[in-house]
Amino acid sequence: MDAGNLPGTLTTNPLKITGCQLKLNIDVSGTGIATVAILDDAGNPIPGFAAADCEAIHADSVDFPVKWNGGHELKELAGKSIRLQFRMRNTKLYAIEFTE
Repeated sequence: MDAGNLPGTLTTNPLKITGCQLKLNIDVSGTGIATVAILDDAGNPIPGFAAADCEAIHADSVDFPVKWNGGHELKELAGKSIRLQFRMRNTKLYAIEFTE
């Protein structure tokens, strides 16, 4: 996904969390910003994993670890069906990966 100067949102199809860390291949340029929310099957943010809880991403990395504030960890949701929602501006998202 390539989000230009105007903010863009991408919501994935349902996924199963298979690891304890979400890593991104992402390029946030200049004044860009990206956040990731984890949604339930109905599209509602899971408490502790909303976009507002995500540490803002300002990076150019092939292995960027996504973190949420409040001590919430992805392993809390292991095996559950979720959707990822990316909110981005001046950002290119190339790949996502769940790792151990």
